[in-house]
Amino acid sequence: MNSKNSTLNIAVIGVGRWGKNVVRTIREEMPNARLSHIVTSNPAVKAQYEDELTVLPNWSSLLEHKNEYDCIVAALPPDINLALARDVLPLGIPLFIEKPLAMDSAGAQELLSLAQQHKSIIQVNHIDLYNPAVNEIQARLGNNPIYVKGAIGAAYPHHAVMSPLWEYSPHFIAAALKIVKSSLVSLQATYLPIPESLQDNERREVVLLALKFADGSDVEIHAGNGMEDKTRTLDIRQQQDRYLFVDRADIPLKVNEQAVAIDARLPLTKSLLHFADKVNNQDIDLEDFISGVEVIKILELADRSLQEGKAIKL
Repeated sequence: MNSKNSTLNIAVIGVGRWGKNVVRTIREEMPNARLSHIVTSNPAVKAQYEDELTVLPNWSSLLEHKNEYDCIVAALPPDINLALARDVLPLGIPLFIEKPLAMDSAGAQELLSLAQQHKSIIQVNHIDLYNPAVNEIQARLGNNPIYVKGAIGAAYPHHAVMSPLWEYSPHFIAAALKIVKSSLVSLQATYLPIPESLQDNERREVVLLALKFADGSDVEIHAGNGMEDKTRTLDIRQQQDRYLFVDRADIPLKVNEQAVAIDARLPLTKSLLHFADKVNNQDIDLEDFISGVEVIKILELADRSLQEGKAIKL
């Protein structure tokens, strides 16, 4: 439907807590895109939007309108992504899905095979692959070993279908695989203590995920829903240089204690804009998606490490 440089019509499936952020971003941060369709079972959301655009009850109904939009952005739990892709990708509709892209490596591999078979335009929302701070850091790094310490999490309720490790860590795992240009040789996952202030009836956990790479690089990611404050930081060191990213800080990126100017747009905005570019350019490159499959494999190994209480060698 879309021709390059014209308005991109986007259909969104799922308008829950995160889906509302997606809808807002499309409407406020993407001047060359238009929210044309929404799929929701929520009567309040339907009432909010039905006078402005097409609101449908399920994705089967949306696919009956496939000539009215250019792509689908799905803000759904990961256990639904594969079923959606099975219906969408054979129709040639570009698809944007949330992380983690699947619940296990078998599902992730099937998603990748579908994308390869149908030459699909597909993207998983690992937002830090498009984070201006991460991209700036990556551009400044050399070839020596890299040491990364990341923390990502909050005190939100436990997700209905996945553990806090699977909910929070994929963004930084994907970023680490992008930053460190070497093969992963081992990993270990360890549960960390929960602050006393958060020892309530909620299911909480914080996991330290340690990744070791063949070139000597080390990555440590603290992730979970047992953090008193909403946290999203990366502390990256290479030789004498230090790169510090603190999300939403007045100065989000410092290099050797000096402020560095970066694009002020949020990573979600940059991620959706990247997807829009893929659609407009008919870009079927799967490099970032393949990285998403690797993230699932790492998460499975991390679960195994937690169960066995030891490091896992690859």
